[in-house]
Amino acid sequence: MLDVRTEDTVIHLQSPNLEQLLSRRIKYVLEDGIEKDFRTKTWRDQGNLDEFVAESRKYANTLKATFLESGNSGRSILGLLASIAWHNVRFFLDILRRIHIQLGESEEPWSESEVIAALLTSNNSDKTPPIIPNIYIPTYPDYQCYFLKIRVLLFLINGARSSNLRQGAKLPRLLSFSRLYGYQTDWTTRAIEDLVQERLLECLEAPLASDYTKDYKLDKAHTFRVSPLSVVMVNKILPTTIYLSLIGHNLPFHDLGLFEQYKETFEEVSGTLDEGQLEREAIDLFLETELGGVVSRYVLDMFAYETPSNPSLLKVPEISSVESSLESILSQMKGCFSNAVSVQPAESTQALEEQGSLFTYDSKTDSLEADLSPADASSPVTTPSPDSSPLVSSKVAKKIPIPKDIHDIRISRSEQAPLIFWALTALRASGQSWSSGSDITDVINNYLVDDHHRKYPNNISRALRSSALITQDWLDIDDSSKRKLFGLTDTWRDSWLKIFGEPVPNI
Repeated sequence: MLDVRTEDTVIHLQSPNLEQLLSRRIKYVLEDGIEKDFRTKTWRDQGNLDEFVAESRKYANTLKATFLESGNSGRSILGLLASIAWHNVRFFLDILRRIHIQLGESEEPWSESEVIAALLTSNNSDKTPPIIPNIYIPTYPDYQCYFLKIRVLLFLINGARSSNLRQGAKLPRLLSFSRLYGYQTDWTTRAIEDLVQERLLECLEAPLASDYTKDYKLDKAHTFRVSPLSVVMVNKILPTTIYLSLIGHNLPFHDLGLFEQYKETFEEVSGTLDEGQLEREAIDLFLETELGGVVSRYVLDMFAYETPSNPSLLKVPEISSVESSLESILSQMKGCFSNAVSVQPAESTQALEEQGSLFTYDSKTDSLEADLSPADASSPVTTPSPDSSPLVSSKVAKKIPIPKDIHDIRISRSEQAPLIFWALTALRASGQSWSSGSDITDVINNYLVDDHHRKYPNNISRALRSSALITQDWLDIDDSSKRKLFGLTDTWRDSWLKIFGEPVPNI
């Protein structure tokens, strides 16, 4: 290892292009003739050479179909594996070997869900742990701190200043951030150790090789930044059904009802596992069951106990950025439990509800650091509350079907826009041609989201004024008064059909 000072710039040799690497090795196996390899005598002495060559070509054809012939799907899987390997070509090839052992000898190309499933499970042949970790495991299982690790990663990805991303953040900075949520210092230090050991965080003062990170111990002088694997985890893996389906077996449940439902559902598919080995047929069964929905439902329920009890903290830009990113992940997870059976909360959950939030913030004992800029006074954060007399009655709302994929659809990359479109349609059906951002927020909270995902008027108003929405064909804006009002254009029906792909409501 080189002894590098923290202020030095480390220059890495450029790693080879993994697609070219695979292409050359596959060509060698399929075309150049491995029978002429200098190791042929060794292979012949180990057993039947013809069978060995046939199996080698079958595996090469699987790699070829997965990475070289499946277009964007193959490149997406290759990007995932490259992020995990992080310039370590030997580790990349070892990952391919592990996936091959997990998924068997079929020549069918691997799917992204199958690859994630293989990386999420232990390899029984050599007892190696999963490569992709369960990020929701609390550092101390008796306490509901399921989102501590995710918030640390999101803070380093989105919340910290961009100029500090490469240099990383010191431990005191991360501890100060986590205390704003009420997380105990011991929880955070233990979580950071876990994240480094799981290769989701890089410690700039320690080697990156897995042989060193697996026994990593925290030091108060250490500096941390996110790894490529953590970025892929946040942006691609966390909300997937297969990830949620396979993390429940080691997730501590604090809700007896959902635990019993998970146990019953898991037992339906556990018989398909061959000595605990996850095969391709079993992965399809996992995706067809409600396992992902049960875990998603439970994790979302626990999120309610980890929100800041002081709403003013949401004005802090870094907190706001982290929570906005987290809300996007949770909104994607909601689709996983659309078919999950509703269960009554167990006594432990009812007790938590009576107790209220487990986390509090004391402004006298903790304060923001100097590099946190003050909140924008022009955009106050207000907590939405149910309206005793809603603008849109339930009778009217039932006449406007909620599109099946409304929470997954994006309009110009905006997740708020489809909700705003539906709310304006409901308001129009109620006889209200022009509405404020607050009116639209009330309708969204009453009919489109649950209590854990309620929207704030300032967020909806900001979305309505963004360039992505003001250029939409269906949105009409009234600038005649000091207070902007919003409505639907005469061509909104064409936009509804184009965006949602469902029949236009008759209003």
